[in-house]
Amino acid sequence: MTLDNLRIYWTVDVGCGEQSHRPDSVVADDGYSGYSGYSGTVTGSPGYGGYSGDWVYCEEMYCYTNAYTDAGEIDWDATNMNEPTCSTYEEGCKCNEQWEEECDSWGYKYCEQKSIGCFDPFDVTCMDNEVKCQDDFSSYCWDPSWGACPLYCNSTETYCYSYGYDASGMMNYSDYREYCAAADTGCTCNAKWEHKCTDQWGYSWCQEKTQACPITCGTDEQDCWMTPYANDGYPDWNASYNQTCHPIDQACPCHPVHEETCSDNWGTWCQAKVYGSCPVSCAADEMICWITPYDDSGNVLYDAMWNETCAPMNNSCPCNEKWEKQCTSYGYTFCEAKTNSCPVDCGTAETCYHYGSGNQTCATDSGCVCEASEISCSNPDTGKTECYPTDWYPSGCPVICKMSEMYCSNVSFDATTGMMSWQDYCLDGDSNNWMCPVNCDPATSKKCGTPGSYDEHCVAISESCPLSCSAEQQYCWVDEYDAQGMWLSSSETCADMNADCPCGANAVQCEDPFYGGWKYCTAAAWGCPIYCDPITEKTCYPVSFTADGLQDWNAPVKESCQNITQPCGCGENAKMCRWTDEWGYENEVCYPTGVACPVTCKSDEQRCYITDYESNGYPGVYRETCVKADQVCPCGTHSQQCHDPHWDYHYCYPLVDYWSNSSMRCPVYCTDEEDYCYSPSYDANGGWLSTVETCVPKGTKCQCTGQNSFSCDFNEWGYSWTECLPIEGGYCPPTCADGEVSCPGVDDYMPDGSWLGFSSPTTKCAANLDSCPCGTEAKACPGSSMRCIFKDEECPVVCGDKQKKCWITDFTQSGEYISDREICVAEDETCPCGQNTQRCPGEDICLLAAEASLVCPCAESEKQCNVVDYTSSGKQTNTSVQCINKGAKCPCGANSLVCPDPNNAEENICRPKYAGTVLNSCPKACTPEQEAGGNRTCIQTHLTSTGAFRSESISCVAPANCLAGDNMQKCPSGTHIPSWKSCKDLYGAGGSNASAIASGEKQKSKVIVVLDAVKEKATEKLEDVRVLLNGELYLPKGLKSVITYKTQDTAVQGRRLSSRRASTTGAVLTLEIENEGVTSVAPVDVAQELQKQVKSSSTGAMKALGDLGTVNTKVGVRVASEKKTITTRADVANQQRKAALGISDPTTTTTGGQGQGGGSSSTTTAGDADSSTTTTLEDGGQISSTSALSYALPSHFLNLFVVLLLALCPTMY
Repeated sequence: MTLDNLRIYWTVDVGCGEQSHRPDSVVADDGYSGYSGYSGTVTGSPGYGGYSGDWVYCEEMYCYTNAYTDAGEIDWDATNMNEPTCSTYEEGCKCNEQWEEECDSWGYKYCEQKSIGCFDPFDVTCMDNEVKCQDDFSSYCWDPSWGACPLYCNSTETYCYSYGYDASGMMNYSDYREYCAAADTGCTCNAKWEHKCTDQWGYSWCQEKTQACPITCGTDEQDCWMTPYANDGYPDWNASYNQTCHPIDQACPCHPVHEETCSDNWGTWCQAKVYGSCPVSCAADEMICWITPYDDSGNVLYDAMWNETCAPMNNSCPCNEKWEKQCTSYGYTFCEAKTNSCPVDCGTAETCYHYGSGNQTCATDSGCVCEASEISCSNPDTGKTECYPTDWYPSGCPVICKMSEMYCSNVSFDATTGMMSWQDYCLDGDSNNWMCPVNCDPATSKKCGTPGSYDEHCVAISESCPLSCSAEQQYCWVDEYDAQGMWLSSSETCADMNADCPCGANAVQCEDPFYGGWKYCTAAAWGCPIYCDPITEKTCYPVSFTADGLQDWNAPVKESCQNITQPCGCGENAKMCRWTDEWGYENEVCYPTGVACPVTCKSDEQRCYITDYESNGYPGVYRETCVKADQVCPCGTHSQQCHDPHWDYHYCYPLVDYWSNSSMRCPVYCTDEEDYCYSPSYDANGGWLSTVETCVPKGTKCQCTGQNSFSCDFNEWGYSWTECLPIEGGYCPPTCADGEVSCPGVDDYMPDGSWLGFSSPTTKCAANLDSCPCGTEAKACPGSSMRCIFKDEECPVVCGDKQKKCWITDFTQSGEYISDREICVAEDETCPCGQNTQRCPGEDICLLAAEASLVCPCAESEKQCNVVDYTSSGKQTNTSVQCINKGAKCPCGANSLVCPDPNNAEENICRPKYAGTVLNSCPKACTPEQEAGGNRTCIQTHLTSTGAFRSESISCVAPANCLAGDNMQKCPSGTHIPSWKSCKDLYGAGGSNASAIASGEKQKSKVIVVLDAVKEKATEKLEDVRVLLNGELYLPKGLKSVITYKTQDTAVQGRRLSSRRASTTGAVLTLEIENEGVTSVAPVDVAQELQKQVKSSSTGAMKALGDLGTVNTKVGVRVASEKKTITTRADVANQQRKAALGISDPTTTTTGGQGQGGGSSSTTTAGDADSSTTTTLEDGGQISSTSALSYALPSHFLNLFVVLLLALCPTMY
């Protein structure tokens, strides 16, 4: 039987007579009839159509008009002879006017037989124990035990909410009500305690009578809010604010008794006198000076108060006569501790760093002059002398290779510990294709892997080589369990490519019938999960909450499949919310009963997120509303409207900062005719103290007015700019001749690979970056994004097309790190594991068993949800792991915003609801369509003046409008970094617009670090640590990071409540880097940079991680990466609507052997004229076609077709 015999509604020679079948509906096991097709004129989308060989290609859809007999029956022979015509989804196909009528569903037009009639989504019959509910799209049946029908307001109504009041007029937030009111009259206010306010856009709301309605200021005016005060001089937040309008070019007036007027670079503002005098603000001809505090022994008190003063620009900051001395460098005079040497300014000469003593000297023509405790060694490239501490190299000078050579090693192993050791030698790079031979000591080791490939390596002679499968075999990972489902051990094996991977002891094989027959093994004690039909069903995960609105982790959860036309149920203290987001995607989520559901806005409206604040600034009730798209979203109670002129974006700030008990003012921005300048101040050791941000006329050179900083002019990537660098440790590259590049500063390492410091390069200018030198004990990695690396580390492997990279780490049986390596495998293969590691179920990452218990506790059939709870100020408080069915969405934790992901309909984004007291906004990354229009995703990180994390926003804007966040600066490459750091081209991308990750692709890379000596309240510092790591990584534009921190106290919830593996006593930190749209640097390159920094214990990375605990260097740093194609939320919304009409893309799926991860599969589009397709049935039978596919067959039609075949001719199979 071939697919040539197949026709729509189908006429098929099945060997037992020709049969014609037309499915009108699909009936689920629960008896509900879900509409899945239509019986009129046929549509397909997009591709080639035509049965008689005359091909027609249609951009959107092609149509076959049905022919009918005189009796109104479809004449299949005549229909099959009709040629297809092209149409659009908006126009629909032309119907047979005599026998069909045109129907409309969610904007899609289709034809239906008049005898059947158009599908009416509101014509639903419910069972006796149900009630019928209705929203904008359909009617549906509802179990009254779930509560009342979800609130839905129609096009003539407006969504309203109200609060109760006690006898004294205090608002009672627990008495919260939602209702619909007529749109022309608006919501009803409490006549005793409220009055109605209306803004200039016509939006009305109810406000307490104790607070006057806000006034509307003119376009040349600004809102001024005068803080109310009590007689003691402290703010009285229960009193009414006095709002006035004031000219925009003048300062708002201050309270005449209790405030004084302060000035800074952004203008004037009011300070309560009880909080002290105004902060120091230096004039344009002054510089900032920080007075260093010392104890009685002359030690700097870094945690004590550093007093800020001003000094004339043509003078120097005053020094502490007892503990400091004056030094001069780069023409600047500054203060240095008397116990330290003054840094040297060598001009064009090389600076010599004497690491043993800490001294610096200037090189002579023959090189550095070594100290008594150093040995003199010759640099083979320059021929000049370099100095190394004698105690580092007691046997003499180390092996130093030329830039044109590679560092290669002879590997051996310790017979007792099993630890690896190596002896370096030099080998020419170009003649060996920059790939060292693998030399294993035959007495202690043996060689494994494919000769001449990246997977060739040495193992201890007592160890076995990793399993290697042939081209006709597949790699299988077999887990063993006990009778209770606890993991015991794992092993590797090879299986025939057409066979299934075996299951281990106490394991059972499961198969997902809707995912290409994907087979895998799981513990028999757990059993296989439920599988819901992706076309006719949805996965229900009824979440429960406590009475306080927190997720109840201990409540039982019974997952189930529900017909797509019916709602899912919820657990205790929960209600079902149904809404359509701005991308047209229909959402269904369980919310706490006391929390308002998200609203569905009309096509000419926008969604607004509003917080009602209490009078003291504490966040109250959060809600959503809809306003016209051309209006500005309103603010909640006790808040003010702010405006970002660059994005023309309005947002709301509370009038009071609850945490500082002071008034808040909207941020001030530089105009389009101005540039931002950042002037940092440093201590004597180059440590950052503070940064002053100013606006200067566009094109004006920035001045360095901070302490211990100097001005450096950069000319890179076609840009010129000025930065303020620390005098101690700052490197200012020279301006090189045309055709040359300035060489960047280099990282120096100790012999054991520990990061030693940052120094200036031995060669300042070179023909290209590959010709620039690396630092001490470092080597170059040509062709890699990582320019230099510690000489005994392997350079990153560059994989080819249709390949993926695997990171393999070997451990001793006691869990001690031996080594790691990278290999390339086919992109559909499973990465192998290293010695004594355990695979994370369903992932290409292998860990020690103790780490796996925290990082990946869920089964292969489950989705892992890291549910984070936040405080009311946005700090992380707790992370719980929930294992759920892969068809369900992960829940969000306490005090979270549930945000739609524009590029992923399968998941929502969970964000902290607040950043301090300010309401966060949902991220909105660019879709591929928006990128095609020239926009790019902009990730703005906002820091406090002390460098702590405040908030982060993600939006889709023109690249020029992507400005740096608060206390951040934008480099010429587009990278945003903390304002105290200097710009670096860490990945060699420069100002390039070349794409490492294309539009429509998503790559996510993980870096896993194990911490010991975990500190208290580490979770509260996670976001601070993340932004510090981002700064050390110079996180490129278009990339974002997510940090996860798990300890043994991290609860694992869901259907698997017990831990499956041995546990660790420390903590596991995971940093995920992923792209938000097109980017010039791949996330995996950033992940490898972090791996390098952590393995070498670089100062910046260790300082950031030190706020959480001590890095366990004995277990290495693990990296994993994955890539997928984006399916936008809007696309899925269209698919939802097409599915209801029976329209889907004309594809068939070919499935090969069922290995782990689904085996190999491919998809063939109907338009591929020369394709050859084989679809394997469950029992091995096949449907084959070697000719071109000449029809548009929706994929679920094919599924139904196979079911009908089996039902009609069971003896065939």
